[in-house]
Amino acid sequence: MSSFNKILIREVIESAKERPQIYYTPRAALECIGSWVPAGLRIWEPACGQGHIAGFFKERGHDVVATDLDTGSDFLTCVPPEYDILITNPPFKLRKQFLQRAHKLGRPYMLLLPLNTLDRVFYREWAKGKDVRIFCPRKKIDYIRPDGKKSNCLFYSAWFTHDVAGIDMLHFE
Repeated sequence: MSSFNKILIREVIESAKERPQIYYTPRAALECIGSWVPAGLRIWEPACGQGHIAGFFKERGHDVVATDLDTGSDFLTCVPPEYDILITNPPFKLRKQFLQRAHKLGRPYMLLLPLNTLDRVFYREWAKGKDVRIFCPRKKIDYIRPDGKKSNCLFYSAWFTHDVAGIDMLHFE
């Protein structure tokens, strides 16, 4: 590989690292889990962004507490509100920290993450002995970009869950 190509690749990688990871949750990603969340549960959405997840569950009659770093609530350090289940699409670069914190809180959770999280060394080490279950949607999830357009996602995503009734160790839609 030429030195020019190496420099170009390095610049593309660095540019991607600097861009904010803001991709919102599309309705299709929520419709596939809606039946797994029983009526009457209080949901905490700690990375609510524009409120796609919160809005979806509010439409279904759930009480939803929606917080975000932008509104002064840092999921990784805050005192959690009263809730029955945590449902969120966290920034992927913080997936390790979100998984650890969600699990440490000791309540049911559903985190929408890239399926390749399973390949990460941190995940393989961290997940040992933990009852984390994976719900795989039928199709790739095309997240919503900040400009409102759908992304053309190149990777598969899954809901990483804990203590959600009915979801097997690895569940395919």
